[in-house]
Amino acid sequence: MSFKRSFTLPKGIVDSEKIKATYKNGELKINIPKLEAAKPKPAKLITVE
Repeated sequence: MSFKRSFTLPKGIVDSEKIKATYKNGELKINIPKLEAAKPKPAKLITVE
């Protein structure tokens, strides 16, 4: 028995060159890293005097 699934990833968000998958003990793990530019930026603190 086999299973196949496909989906489209958003452009400009995912680093498709670094996608990795492992299958061990019946468990499939897929790592889909974001591009650095797509990662959320830390909140800026503005001091008000």
